[in-house]
Amino acid sequence: MEKEILQQVTESLEAQASSKKLSEEAIANITKVFHDAIIQKNDQWQEDKEKLLQEKQELLKASENSEKELESLKQELASVNEKVTELENEAIAREEAEKFSERMGELDEIFELEDEDRMILASELKTVSSEESFAEYKEKLNVVWKHKTKAFKEEQEKLISEKIEAEVQKESKQCPAKKPKLLPKTKPKKLLRV
Repeated sequence: MEKEILQQVTESLEAQASSKKLSEEAIANITKVFHDAIIQKNDQWQEDKEKLLQEKQELLKASENSEKELESLKQELASVNEKVTELENEAIAREEAEKFSERMGELDEIFELEDEDRMILASELKTVSSEESFAEYKEKLNVVWKHKTKAFKEEQEKLISEKIEAEVQKESKQCPAKKPKLLPKTKPKKLLRV
């Protein structure tokens, strides 16, 4: 566009240069060409300016929307993180409760426990975290509460039963054999009415 204007001016000047004088008509032509070029460039500049302003406004709106969306995503992420943390805590608590129940069950299988014993064990088991520390705790209980183990009690009952059986055998050898007496048959008494 600019080259065309420059070429038109150059052609007008060359045409006038041959006559060695610039007439009013030539000056008017040159002025008109310059005026038209300035108007055209001004219009183009105004259009470009409007387009840039529109693009700027669109970019600002897009930026605002992006910021709002980013803020929304941040809130959602925070909420999700909070829920994940809550679920993890619940899973940990559930796992600890299962371990506790499993350990109490294991001790119940080994020992004959009273309710008071269970309360003591429950309070102490809450502080036992690892499997290694539980194994140590169980060994300690096997020493301290040996008399409460089911195996020990069964062994004691067996020894007592054997002693009783031995005493019964001893007594039966010392006493002559007697025939057991049968009780006489009795008739049921009539119920008295009051």
